[in-house]
Amino acid sequence: MAASIAGSEAAESDPVTSVRERFLVPFCSGHCAVTVFAGPQLTTDLAAALGAEGKFTAPWDYRWGASKFIGGALSRDVFEYRDYFKIEAEIGVGQRFGSFHETDGWGALYFRWTKFPWNDWVKTSIAASTGLDFASAVPAWEARETGVPGGSKLMHYFSPEITFAAPSNPDWEIVLRIHHRSGGRKYWGDVGLFNGTGGGIQYGVIGIRHHF
Repeated sequence: MAASIAGSEAAESDPVTSVRERFLVPFCSGHCAVTVFAGPQLTTDLAAALGAEGKFTAPWDYRWGASKFIGGALSRDVFEYRDYFKIEAEIGVGQRFGSFHETDGWGALYFRWTKFPWNDWVKTSIAASTGLDFASAVPAWEARETGVPGGSKLMHYFSPEITFAAPSNPDWEIVLRIHHRSGGRKYWGDVGLFNGTGGGIQYGVIGIRHHF
């Protein structure tokens, strides 16, 4: 009893533990995740990288730029259908380095498919997002890429990813993501919210995700 009381008092005196026990554990209960990732600028067209529109560029043929990106995100499941499918809400922030120096912040919903026949050997998921990405500034390169003078700080956030985890330790995943922002003019025309822009900056990143 004394040991239990002492442990409780220690937790109360530790602000990090106290916040975790009072807020994160009840809110998350295994449904939250934190992700950190980094990687170089990807200059290959996203449609070609994904094999869309009848064209495909293999990863070993991707073209890379001089900029680098490091970022982190916090997410939580908001809907789940058995072990097939789930929707997650994510917020994140990242920093560009090298030829660009802007800061990115984003909020998005991820739609994730989790049912694969090989999950007993390698637990796998694929996902894509829809949301908003805000950059602290628009570099000249991106303004040219968008086809609109000045570009747009606010763009659509569409970032497909694939994850892998050991079935014996599914709370830790390797994440491969294309961190992509664009105005989407090619697909839905001139959107005033995004200043009528087209493609923007994207990065091919690799990271680690922990579920808690």
